[in-house]
Amino acid sequence: MRHGLLRISMGLLLPITGLLALSATVHGADVASTEKLLPPKVLVYFSIPSVEQLKQSFNEGSSGKLFSDPEFAEFARQFDEPIKQFSDQFEEKVGLSLGQVLNIPTGEISLAVVAGEGSSPIGVVGFFDFGDHREEIDKLLALGRQAAEDDGATISTTDVDGTEIVKFFPKDGEESENGGDPDNYPCYFIKDSLIVVSNHQSYLEATLTRWDGQHARTFGDNIEYKYIMSRCASRDGNALMKWYINPMSLVQTIMTIGAAQEPGLGMAMGFMPILGLDRLKGIGGAVQGPTDEFEAVTRSFMFVDLPARGVLAMFQLKTTELTPPKWVSADTSAYSTFQWDIEAAYAAVEQMVDSFQGAGALDRLVDQAAAEGPQIHLKKDVLDKLSGQFHIINDASFDADASDISELQGIGQFLLAIGLTDQSAFESVVQKAIDQSGGFPGETRDFKGTTIYEGGPDSGQSFAFAITQNNVFVTNDVTKLEAVIRDDPDQKSLADSDQYKRLAEKMPQQTAMLSYQRQDTQMEAVYEMFRSGTFAQLMGAAGENPLQAIDFSLLPAFESLKKYLTVSGGYAEADDQGVLFTGFQLKNDNQ
Repeated sequence: MRHGLLRISMGLLLPITGLLALSATVHGADVASTEKLLPPKVLVYFSIPSVEQLKQSFNEGSSGKLFSDPEFAEFARQFDEPIKQFSDQFEEKVGLSLGQVLNIPTGEISLAVVAGEGSSPIGVVGFFDFGDHREEIDKLLALGRQAAEDDGATISTTDVDGTEIVKFFPKDGEESENGGDPDNYPCYFIKDSLIVVSNHQSYLEATLTRWDGQHARTFGDNIEYKYIMSRCASRDGNALMKWYINPMSLVQTIMTIGAAQEPGLGMAMGFMPILGLDRLKGIGGAVQGPTDEFEAVTRSFMFVDLPARGVLAMFQLKTTELTPPKWVSADTSAYSTFQWDIEAAYAAVEQMVDSFQGAGALDRLVDQAAAEGPQIHLKKDVLDKLSGQFHIINDASFDADASDISELQGIGQFLLAIGLTDQSAFESVVQKAIDQSGGFPGETRDFKGTTIYEGGPDSGQSFAFAITQNNVFVTNDVTKLEAVIRDDPDQKSLADSDQYKRLAEKMPQQTAMLSYQRQDTQMEAVYEMFRSGTFAQLMGAAGENPLQAIDFSLLPAFESLKKYLTVSGGYAEADDQGVLFTGFQLKNDNQ
């Protein structure tokens, strides 16, 4: 079981939305967490449990330290006057200073998409904890209500068990999309230190029913959600952010709504069990802030009813000891590897095809294709020759002499290595395919005893591949391929570098996937392009391009930024209920 998956507007809403976007002491003792205030059928959920904790974590992390670094003060000063002008205009219009508004969020901010019950439509519920800033909230809401009334809207109030629900109706003569439902309008209520908004009154009432957090049916008691959070939360249970989505229920809800107009959508829903997608019960995760060792840790979990079938089974991974091979150099910017269970993937495809066309259908199709085509059998000659291990190297680069913004798009070098179980046999298959197709459409050349196949589209983008060291290497930068074939004994490998070793210490010995990234090498080229003004010039002429008004030459040398950049990594682990993905960023010792 453990390896089963790895074997896989109103005017009111404007100020509220603005507050949510701008950015929170913890809930009052008498207010339950929002996951306990929501009904069970939540399709999407995102929460910042404490904005104040998020702010504190930001200030304690490298990003906060960067913003307060004196070396960047001269660059930052050029924004003081524009910010002051905006702040003055904001205060004149709103009656509150920008600082007052930014300080309003003091607790939890959450947003949920909820499946409708009965005749209720799909709903959105937002929670905003304003702490002890009720006076400021009342001012903002008064502005919102006035703006709505000025636009011709009608505002009504309804008392529900002592709580006033405020509802906004469109102006007279304006057609509503509520389908005749008198409750399907933007609405909100304030209770304790929370303001709760929704598109339908029934969801506000459902929230009020659960206000004490003791209701028998809440989203917080959802089995999948609870398990996901148990695997993703930090040891102390705290999280800066957490999220959840039930992808299949979300798709089904949308298709059910659409089936009224498009009956074919209802039929499509019947294929989900055949494809095995009904076994995907939820995906969620949590983000943890700075600790003594990490800048941040992000955990995501995929909850699946095992064993996986269909599409999910096609992407199963195997747990094994993964490490960068010697040909991955220490100066690599980004590297990742994973062990794909090709046999399980083929079996999953076979099961799906045979379920539609009868037992043995896939085998017959593959045999027929081999007999009528290039005499190459997809399974025996290709898939059975692959080990399932993949290595990927990515290096971002930018042309310092670029004369047009289009020259900066899509630039980046990659090297993909696909592991082989029988290199000699696979070489024969490739040569057979080339011979029967009339020859390779590019150039071939010998490089230190290895044949390099090189070509590419008319655009000039290079493409090359070669078979060596029990891998098929594919790249858009032939120099990377040549470096692998050259096998320089003096080249320091990534696995032997101090940075990778620091990262590897934080990973399990056996994983199904791992990744490594260096922020400094990925960002230096971009930083220098901004600093030199090249990027701003390429974005357009002055007057049309706001970047032209910024003096990027005031940025300090890259070394001032580099001390805040570090390495990050990630890995995947098997679980009895799915797979856990962990990503983390190490602290930089040079700060």
